[in-house]
Amino acid sequence: MTATEIAVDCVLSREEVGIVIKRLAEPREQATTAAEQKGYSGHPPVLVVKKHSEKKILGNRPIRVMRADTLRDFQRLYDAGVTLGNGTEEEREKSREFLVSFAVEDQKNQEEILNLPTVNHYVRATSGHNVQMATTLITPTTTPPDPSQSFEISQLINPEEVLAHLPQLCQILQDCVDEGSSVGFLSPLSIDNAEIYWKQVSELITKGDLHLFILTSESPFQNNVSSPVESSSTSATQPTLFGTVQLVTIPKVTHFHRAEVIKLLVSPSARRLGIARKLMKHVEDFARGTGRDMLTLDTATESPAVAMYRKLGWEEWGTCKDYASWPDGSRCDATFFRREL
Repeated sequence: MTATEIAVDCVLSREEVGIVIKRLAEPREQATTAAEQKGYSGHPPVLVVKKHSEKKILGNRPIRVMRADTLRDFQRLYDAGVTLGNGTEEEREKSREFLVSFAVEDQKNQEEILNLPTVNHYVRATSGHNVQMATTLITPTTTPPDPSQSFEISQLINPEEVLAHLPQLCQILQDCVDEGSSVGFLSPLSIDNAEIYWKQVSELITKGDLHLFILTSESPFQNNVSSPVESSSTSATQPTLFGTVQLVTIPKVTHFHRAEVIKLLVSPSARRLGIARKLMKHVEDFARGTGRDMLTLDTATESPAVAMYRKLGWEEWGTCKDYASWPDGSRCDATFFRREL
């Protein structure tokens, strides 16, 4: 289908071209462009390696792709340059090779995006720029069951229990990092580094200051992730892990009243089901039961989690500039919260 109400041709005046050139020269614009180019080349390989298309990582959240005729505009730029006598024959050959490869790669990238959810919509525009639009507002064909009926939160208290859930713990950590969550890792996160992290956690929980919780559902999960770790408690089918959170208690006498919430992770395919809220309530109740009366946490300032913590009644007490990094390596500010129990 063809998109309408989009200008087929738009010719800028010399004054408008000057404004565009001046804008593109601004440091902030150049930084944005560099980030876009890095993402454009980096995301498709991640989608392939992580098999996000096969897993339909966005679930039933639809995505719409408006594919512009960008190749036509590139071809016009090339033709105009040749007419003006610009470029050597070698440079023109490279430009022609780019035009051929662009058509193939651009189509492939749009198809990868379309395959992320189970519902998609493809629209062709006669000009303009490629646009991907995702929404979480859908009209289900049937009324879904209340997901809270099947969720269970449990605490993993020894290395054996952590290793029994290792494939799924690694998967949720990789998925959260690779979709852009700032949780202490760069993307793409390898399975080896994910396993190293969870094995470290499994050792730390034996010391009593780190508490690990997982939220699962009885819907079957096929354990087909290869792992060098074997455990007698690991079966071919086990409850699906949708989220996890950790609580760090402070052993110092002068800090015994407080604890810190870290690594709240919810599978990208299970967002907006109240999982984060359930995990936060559980960890608050647990902390209260250990005698703590105050909790703290921090999250990326631009993260959607900020709005959630505010809604849950957490008090925002400060922001630190360039406190951490996003998975792509760029710096991000952090917002700090506290909550009286």
